Amino acid sequence: HNKFTAQARSNLVELSMVRRVTPRGDGSVPFVPMRTTAGEDARLAGIFALQLIDSNAALQEVIRLCDTSTNAPFRAKLVYVLGSFRTSGAIRKLGQIVRTDPLGTIRTDAISLLGITKTTVAYDELRTIVDSPIELALRRRALGMLTDADVPGIDTLLFRLATGERDLGLSEIAAVG
Repeated sequence: HNKFTAQARSNLVELSMVRRVTPRGDGSVPFVPMRTTAGEDARLAGIFALQLIDSNAALQEVIRLCDTSTNAPFRAKLVYVLGSFRTSGAIRKLGQIVRTDPLGTIRTDAISLLGITKTTVAYDELRTIVDSPIELALRRRALGMLTDADVPGIDTLLFRLATGERDLGLSEIAAVG
């Protein structure tokens, strides 16, 4: 762990020159959100380095970049970085991305990461997606993930969807559940 921490600090010191941040006397670097002019590779490297030292600060930076970046390929990379955190904040952000990102491939990547997370928070996000007014393919996929995982309390959701859902595909998945 110390080897990785030292490398991360070294990377942050290097990046601080790009970010115009002065390292502290103990070698640590104060966290300052990266400028939008920093290259994408440098930004990702900084996030990975920061994650080793202060994962909460790294998560906040990833969320900020997800919210502000207009570059679709960069946002797609950020989704995978976000999925590596496995915290409730990261999982909730993935759910928000599924419901709101303008790009279908990014929404699909985010829902895939939610499906493999297998935590209560991820299952709650998948339930929210099933009930969201978003494209049916994502709602169906979320429901399929929930039924495959045999999530506690899924019977109530399946019954409601099987008896009252307008989308036949979703109600069929629920009925077979």
